[in-house]
Amino acid sequence: MATESSPARDGAQPGAWLPGWAVPLAFAAFVAGVIALGIALHLQGQRAAEQIASETLRVTSELSAHSLDTWLTERSGDAEAIGSNPLLVKALDHWWQGEAERAEYTPFIQQHLEGIRRVYGYRSIAVVDVGTDKAVFSSGAPLDAQQRSRVAQAGTGAYPRWIELPAENGAGLRLALARSIADTTRGTGHVLYMEMDLQWLVDTLAKAKLPNWGGETILVHRDARGLQILAPASGSGLQPLLGPGPVVEYLLTEPGVSVVQGPNRHGVAVMARRENVLLPSWMVLSLMPEKAVYAAVQARSSLLVLGVAVLLLFGSLLYAAWRRSEHHRHAAREAGLRRHYEQVMRDSTDIFFLTDNDGTILDVSQATVNVYGYPREQLIGMNAQRLRPPDQAAQQAAILEAMQPGESRHVRIPRLRADGSTFLLEGTVGCFESEGRRYYVGIGRDVTRQTEVETQLRVAASFFNRSAAAIVVGDRDKRVVSINPHLTKITGYTLEDLRGQPTVILNAGLDPAGVERARAILKAEDFWEGEMNIRRKDGTVFPARLLVCAHRGADGQVEQHVDLFTDLTRLKQAESQAEYLAVHDPVTRLPNRARLEQDLPQYIAALNVQSAAPHNSLSLALVNLDRFKSVNESFGYAQGDVFLVEVAERLRGLSADLKGLYRYGGDEFMLVLAGNPVTHALLISQVRALLAPPIRLGAQEHPVSPTASIGIASSPEHARTAEELLHNVEAAMRIAKAQGRNTWRLYAPEMNASAYDDMLLAVDLRQAIDVGDLELHLQPQFTLAHGQPVGMEALLRWTHRTRGPVSPARFIPIAESSGMIAEIGAWVLREAAHIWSRWRGEGLVPLPIAVNLSAVQFQAPDFLHEVGRVLSEFDLPAGALEMELTEGTLMANMDAAVDILRQLVDMGIQIAIDDFGTGYSSLSYLRRFPVSKLKIDRSFILDLGRHGNEEAEAIASAVIAMAKSLKLRVIAEGVETPEQRDFLKDHGCDEVQGYLYARPMPVEAATALLVQRTSPTETQGNFA
Repeated sequence: MATESSPARDGAQPGAWLPGWAVPLAFAAFVAGVIALGIALHLQGQRAAEQIASETLRVTSELSAHSLDTWLTERSGDAEAIGSNPLLVKALDHWWQGEAERAEYTPFIQQHLEGIRRVYGYRSIAVVDVGTDKAVFSSGAPLDAQQRSRVAQAGTGAYPRWIELPAENGAGLRLALARSIADTTRGTGHVLYMEMDLQWLVDTLAKAKLPNWGGETILVHRDARGLQILAPASGSGLQPLLGPGPVVEYLLTEPGVSVVQGPNRHGVAVMARRENVLLPSWMVLSLMPEKAVYAAVQARSSLLVLGVAVLLLFGSLLYAAWRRSEHHRHAAREAGLRRHYEQVMRDSTDIFFLTDNDGTILDVSQATVNVYGYPREQLIGMNAQRLRPPDQAAQQAAILEAMQPGESRHVRIPRLRADGSTFLLEGTVGCFESEGRRYYVGIGRDVTRQTEVETQLRVAASFFNRSAAAIVVGDRDKRVVSINPHLTKITGYTLEDLRGQPTVILNAGLDPAGVERARAILKAEDFWEGEMNIRRKDGTVFPARLLVCAHRGADGQVEQHVDLFTDLTRLKQAESQAEYLAVHDPVTRLPNRARLEQDLPQYIAALNVQSAAPHNSLSLALVNLDRFKSVNESFGYAQGDVFLVEVAERLRGLSADLKGLYRYGGDEFMLVLAGNPVTHALLISQVRALLAPPIRLGAQEHPVSPTASIGIASSPEHARTAEELLHNVEAAMRIAKAQGRNTWRLYAPEMNASAYDDMLLAVDLRQAIDVGDLELHLQPQFTLAHGQPVGMEALLRWTHRTRGPVSPARFIPIAESSGMIAEIGAWVLREAAHIWSRWRGEGLVPLPIAVNLSAVQFQAPDFLHEVGRVLSEFDLPAGALEMELTEGTLMANMDAAVDILRQLVDMGIQIAIDDFGTGYSSLSYLRRFPVSKLKIDRSFILDLGRHGNEEAEAIASAVIAMAKSLKLRVIAEGVETPEQRDFLKDHGCDEVQGYLYARPMPVEAATALLVQRTSPTETQGNFA
């Protein structure tokens, strides 16, 4: 790109390399330096003048104070000399001896005092009698009685004392000395009084004045009346000081300060110094006008200001000349920059924008025109908002609004072309301010294609390095160029091991014909996919899925081969495992029901081939473990699996007639027996014998003895097809289970009729629920001690419209197996709440009603919500309802059961465990459950009181004892004989329920019982 010389080279003068702000800054520094120098010199002169003035004040004040102290000391000495003069003392002694002596000595004393006054210049001198307060001798101004009394009091000391007396006019002071004179004749004393002429003090101050002194020295006196001064210009007396001025006031009130500046009593700015004298209430003040202090400084300052002004003028002329030169230089530089700017705008490949604060485009480069597709004339003046995608406009505008002048930001943002397409702009945007307006300048490039390539490269690199597949890159000759980390991980080969080697070095076990076919497909389609074995570095081989791609260049020749393969070892193992698990039980490792359905037709076909053999049959024995659900609920599913494994191992030990053993269902095993059907029936005894020994489960090794209900069906006696045979053996098993468990039944044709009847009964039960044929009967519960009713148990009853009453033992299992039990349980709960609420409304005293809960109802997600809704709807108080649950229901999920029971108790519902003793009862779980009552199952009550039934009695006694240890109430159900009642009473049972006391009764009969109980003449006894 063509270039032009810069303005710095086109006639630039020396020093043009300096930044534009350097010279103005240097000039400003020069001006500031000159001014600072002038101020420093002025302040230095001012400080020197202040030091000289302060020293002058010190010398003056100290000289004045010293002169005054000398004068005061001399006057005190005069008083001492005169008061102790022997001639004066002796004359005064003779004067008091009589009239003759007074006449003789009076002229002498008077002349002596007059001479002293005149010689020493005292204003007044006198001798005051201490006893009479009279001036026996005086010269000068007389003293009144009050003054004489003060003089007599002050002069009683042995040394002269200064006293201050008011002047005759009361406006000033008189300063005097008093000194005692001994009187040996009278035994009393005289006081010598010597009053000074204050003009002496004025003269003393005047004498202490320094040559060329421009200030004044005054004597200041302070007492209760205020301030008084004595100055050379104030006459011979002390004058009151009215308005002493801040300087004097400050010096007098601040003992620690001796020098200060400020206005004096005349308002003139002065520098003052204080000096104390021998008299405590007197001090000397020396004051010098600040004008005199700074006179010399001001003269020098005038010359300094003149010099500074000359320097500033000279500097200003130089700066003005420089500014003219800079103006011309900048004009030339701007012209050069304009040429460069226009060339950049024309030839640059970068996108360039200049916009104002409103987003209006002011200038763009030719590259901007080319990229956006707008004519230059249309772009200039357009608002930049039009070039932003609508979904990005607010965000991009916010970036600009947040910027401050001088700030720049790197951006990577989408933009709109004239044709509506978008591209990615990457660059820098800056903000600057000119003449109070804000502008934005942006420069960048279209990086759309670059970004796409970078993205593709990143994806490719990420795939190559992180792929879970092994990748080998080979050249056109299929020699290894590169491998990814996963290949090293699964084969052990590194790039150093394989570089330059043929890629087929990894292949193992592919036949030559297969190789040729793969090469032919790759050559024709540039792609081949298939399975082959891969050899690891240690020589082991694993199955892999291989993809080979050939990449061709622009000339159509193959430039690169890429082999990608994944380890199929786990997949093959999983497929094998899945195939195994599809036909095997993972717990017992036995073939499962699906495998039986595959094998059974083959067994029957083989039987048909051998049909000529006598007594040859194929029998199925379906073994259903009794109460296996209780094992899971009591010990957990893990121990349930242990139980199943042990049963499977025992069944494997059957005789040789066992052709196959299958896990048919959750608690079912299928035995396939071949041979004489008579021996098959006899084999059942062997099965029961094998199962009989107890299996120990849990940490406590609790013994559990398995029993089973077994159904048997044979082919061809009972069925010809596999489906028919399975159907018949299941029917036989159900009959065995229904007839009391721990037994077996051989299939008979009428068994299918029972299954059909169950189906009809299920349909009728559904209709009975819908039309309301179900009803509740209530069986009272009584205290064993007094025979009083304490509660009622709600029992479900169904009277079929054609069959009549249907036993709960008949229709409850059908309801459970058909999924209707939850709906029935909810109806029972609501109906019980309704009955209790109706009793309360009739003014009766209702008894708690116990409701049996099924496992399905208890484990329903909305169970607690449904209970709460019923309690709220009928406004039942705490204790109105009791809920009975079996041990199996609680043991299915103990943690969840504990939480649900606690919430029920919080709702005011009592909890009882029903059929207690039929499961795997223990103190460990009872302590966790918030139950209040245990209900002994009727199967343990039936044999109580009979000879030879010690086991039932032991169980009942243990249950009662266990409940008492946990402070739980015990109720026995099915009490029908006095012997049963007496046994329970003797062993501490709390409550009973059974035919001996009352049969289940309709609601109306139960209501009548409550009416009888509530009446004043309540009847006790048997309600059976």
